[in-house]
Amino acid sequence: MLFSFDVDCGELIPGHRFIARGLSDCGVIDCDDDFAAPALSLEYELVPGVPPLDEQRRVFDYLVGIDYSADGVLPWEPNDSGAIAPFDGGLSTHGSRGDWPLPTSGHVLRFRLSGRPDRRATPGGELVVDLEA
Repeated sequence: MLFSFDVDCGELIPGHRFIARGLSDCGVIDCDDDFAAPALSLEYELVPGVPPLDEQRRVFDYLVGIDYSADGVLPWEPNDSGAIAPFDGGLSTHGSRGDWPLPTSGHVLRFRLSGRPDRRATPGGELVVDLEA
């Protein structure tokens, strides 16, 4: 982990709270033959854990939309990828989103969060991470 924190971002998925746990180091991403840059992922948990899916629910019902930006120049355009642990219920289900570039200047990262696909037009809020603080 680059930075650890525990920020309860609310119930972005009905019945599950989105808890931001920190930023992890994704190593260096090769952008082209002459350029490489460090990357990060946002680590989170859905609390309580997501139960095994039934016929009425889909995996996409449990994905939170995240738009990433920073106050400095980004070495490449951020995309939104990631992974989520198997749905086994329990106390929490771990997820990770990224790989996003670290800014070449500046120090404030912003993660605009939105809930289920049918609610993504209305952001649920913004997680702001000050790397210097």
